Amino acid sequence: MSVENTLPFERQEAYEWPLAVYLLLGGIGGAFISLSFILHYLFSWSIVGNYGMLIGMGFFALAGLTLLFLDLERPLNAIYSLNNIKTSGISWDVVLIALSFGGALLYVLPFYVSIPVLESLRLLFGGIGALAGFLFPVISGGLISAPVSVPLWHTPLLPVLFLINSFGVAFSAVPAMFGPGSEIFAFIFNLAVFMANLVISGGFIAFYEHAHNGPVEAQYGFHEMWKKFNFQVGFLVVGLLFPLILSGYMFFTGNFLSWGFGALAVAQLIGGIALRNCLLKHGYLTYPWPY
Repeated sequence: MSVENTLPFERQEAYEWPLAVYLLLGGIGGAFISLSFILHYLFSWSIVGNYGMLIGMGFFALAGLTLLFLDLERPLNAIYSLNNIKTSGISWDVVLIALSFGGALLYVLPFYVSIPVLESLRLLFGGIGALAGFLFPVISGGLISAPVSVPLWHTPLLPVLFLINSFGVAFSAVPAMFGPGSEIFAFIFNLAVFMANLVISGGFIAFYEHAHNGPVEAQYGFHEMWKKFNFQVGFLVVGLLFPLILSGYMFFTGNFLSWGFGALAVAQLIGGIALRNCLLKHGYLTYPWPY
């Protein structure tokens, strides 16, 4: 008999790894679109404004497919959920994906075809896509942490961890894919990654305090999560300590390794999925939620 089957708490089975993958892909897609818009708007970095937006749209498309076919299993459920948009958290996520994906698409189109109307409204569409992309990990994390009946999740730290991790991946992946552009940009990207991992470290220490000294369900869930290999190695070692040490080394020595940003992006990708999967899987709770 598995450990989970011996637990004294009723368990929500719906939040397994497909939802963790969906949250990670959606968060990275939103971060890519937001960061690409800012880099193009402020620094006229057109290759990132074009291909960075397309990469973000690709992540959002994968997130949507993951939600529809692996988590909901019956894709038409997403259509039904939109009938109750005022109270359905999934509906809010779907709307944010549509706004960010659509805004990015309309922002990118003038790169390929001349459409005067789109060119004149390009800034507006790009801004909508970037804002919706920024809000996706915030609202997704907020929806998960909102129910008080899930003590392990019931903390505002969850959306913060999801948001910072998503942008940490994007800040590493953009220079790895397109080149840092210049020494000063390499410094800025690396500083952003270093600060992101410092914030995640501080946030995790605060989350440890929240769960370790919180309600008994939170303590139990956290202690079970703490024992797992993918949490210890996937999140703590690969996803947190390694990026912190590598970005700290590049920041303090000024030696921006050619493979450094790529390694940081992959490590934070692995850490992000391990963090989300472990948190969702071990959120032992009382069911149903008191909405």
